[in-house]
Amino acid sequence: MSMAEQLPLFDREASEHIAPDPSRENPVVWVKELILLKNFDPAKQNIIQHIRLHRGINILWAKPEKRTKKPKLGQRGTSGHASGKTLFCRLVRYVLGEKKFATNSIQAKVRDYFENGHVAAEVVVDGTSWLVCLPFSGRHCAWATEKATADELFKPSLHHGDYNTFLSAISSATLRSLKVKTFPST
Repeated sequence: MSMAEQLPLFDREASEHIAPDPSRENPVVWVKELILLKNFDPAKQNIIQHIRLHRGINILWAKPEKRTKKPKLGQRGTSGHASGKTLFCRLVRYVLGEKKFATNSIQAKVRDYFENGHVAAEVVVDGTSWLVCLPFSGRHCAWATEKATADELFKPSLHHGDYNTFLSAISSATLRSLKVKTFPST
């Protein structure tokens, strides 16, 4: 079948007949805050970066550094290149269940620099806040707590719940309205 004969994937143009559900006040899944930690130490609270996100469009922007000489393409400071925008997006995906937050070489560099580093996030799933925390070294000590916020991250009495329960909550909330919930390859 040629490209000219290819059947459309959807029964309408993407811009046609699509309107937000008027009964929905919030997104099904919303990453509200992302916190990068040098290590998870409640006494020191070694926060590298704390980013608050808003419902709707968030613009991730990096201010270029002052130029002392003409930068080369791909060099840090060149119009915001190499400032961590892609890594930020990958860390969001990591919090939401992706197995890795970068290529093996970038993960190794991050782990070398932040040996005990963690990424934490407040994620709202179907109207309920979850506090999620994963080490940069992998999911082996990941945890998630339902009905907790980023403000409670270092609270000594906070129960560190099962991260897989959080992933199940995301799956349930996002797949609930779909007719087909699983595919043979997943």
